[in-house]
Amino acid sequence: MNELLEIYRGFYFFNITDNLVYLGLIVAVTFDIILGVGRAWAQNDYNSRKFREGLVMHGLLVLCVTLVYPFLQAKALHFAVDGFLIMLSLSYLSSILINWKKMGGWIPNGIEQWIDSKLQKEVINKTKEKDYE
Repeated sequence: MNELLEIYRGFYFFNITDNLVYLGLIVAVTFDIILGVGRAWAQNDYNSRKFREGLVMHGLLVLCVTLVYPFLQAKALHFAVDGFLIMLSLSYLSSILINWKKMGGWIPNGIEQWIDSKLQKEVINKTKEKDYE
């Protein structure tokens, strides 16, 4: 048990600034939560159930990463985990961009076209879900 606590103590007190992928994911999750709430508020679509579900989902992801990443880094598996964290960060980045666009923020044309195609797919998927209900 002491060995495990030493791993976490060493990571969070001494090595946290060396892990930019980890910090990037935490920042991306934080911005996604803030922009998601801002978008819902701006569109008068604020729903406490959606907020709770999103906060719990994002919180559990951060908790799992916070608990598992230092241990896997100590076991020299951080390259594999870094790849997974980069994938998650890119996923959150796309969510941040979509929320930013829905709030009326400026985005370059190429990225805006990509977001529009994603939003169209989202509308199609929601329509299909309603058909099954």
